[in-house]
Amino acid sequence: MIYARKGNIYVLRVKWNYDFRGTEYEVDKLNRQKGDIICPTLNVYNSYDTSWKYDFVFGALRLACLNGMVTNETIFRITKKHLGESMDYERIAQFMMSGLNDFSKLIDQWKNWNHTNTSPEVYERIINGMELGKKEQETIGNEVEIASAVILEEIKLKTLSYWLFFNVVTQFITHKVQSELRKRVLQQRASQMFYR
Repeated sequence: MIYARKGNIYVLRVKWNYDFRGTEYEVDKLNRQKGDIICPTLNVYNSYDTSWKYDFVFGALRLACLNGMVTNETIFRITKKHLGESMDYERIAQFMMSGLNDFSKLIDQWKNWNHTNTSPEVYERIINGMELGKKEQETIGNEVEIASAVILEEIKLKTLSYWLFFNVVTQFITHKVQSELRKRVLQQRASQMFYR
């Protein structure tokens, strides 16, 4: 729970995160002992004073870096203006069941990405679709994926999997892009391009 000050009044806001750590999946191992760990995650935001809208987000949480940084892929979201009415628990349960099914499909998709090589044409389509600036293009071109030590140059040799390409792009966005607004924009564009 978060107490926030609004003028002379303190208001109560709720931010609840739950990572289903007992339900972990490995996507790729390559030459490592352990693959990329993915688990379902649930985030709920609400407030008693109606200053926050009700926000229920279910997704896939994955370790993005060896330093413990994580990234979340949203599977579904329920957002509702806070009007003081009760929540529809039956609807939430239906979304959760559907979300768990979609989570399994996402894991299967990521596992397939691990066995699909990235062609130079796909690389160009994604990088161009992200609308990177010249300096960003240079930076991402030099990015080394930390866990596997691969570089984007391996695309020319057709040895870089789509999954590792996705990881390199995610790592670039989370580690090299300084502006939070630019990070958000690039994350949305990358998702649109990779999940086409």
